[in-house]
Amino acid sequence: MSAKYYCILKFLMVKLLIVMQLKQLIFSTPLGDILAVANEDYLFLLEFTDNENLEKDIQQVANFLDAEIEEGENLPLKQIRAEIEDYFRHPFATFKTPIQFIGTDFQKEVWQEVSNIGSGLTATYSEIAEKINNPNAIRAVGNALNANKLSIIIPCHRVLTKDLDFGGYNGGQARKSWLLQHEGL
Repeated sequence: MSAKYYCILKFLMVKLLIVMQLKQLIFSTPLGDILAVANEDYLFLLEFTDNENLEKDIQQVANFLDAEIEEGENLPLKQIRAEIEDYFRHPFATFKTPIQFIGTDFQKEVWQEVSNIGSGLTATYSEIAEKINNPNAIRAVGNALNANKLSIIIPCHRVLTKDLDFGGYNGGQARKSWLLQHEGL
């Protein structure tokens, strides 16, 4: 192998390692501490630290990306912290941090649909199932929302039962109620 190709290969390997280094940051919100995990390009996880699925979800992200997670900060983490702080000041704030879903195609489809529910609005599990052209998948929609790793950004708190009851929420019923009230509902 020539020196030129060796240098290019070494550069590409170092670049790949940099891209796949995951950083995690914990920051405070009015509803408790949140853990965020991102590489230099995307946010993969944003969850309250007392979420019962947190350890499983952290491991799933690390395994999917074949990467280790270390304390630190990068651009997506700085950006999401600022956007979450803005959301808690102004409930109609928007999120621009690049995100990457980790889940099945069905879960991704559900999360994408839920991300279309604007602040101050709600939808039911059955409405989400209908919008993804799978009207009998109401329970599967609920399971997909339970697997959401991007709290608040993918607003599962805006999804209610057909009787307009809260249904489930990984962050807990008190948080779901607070978030809906914060958004004027």
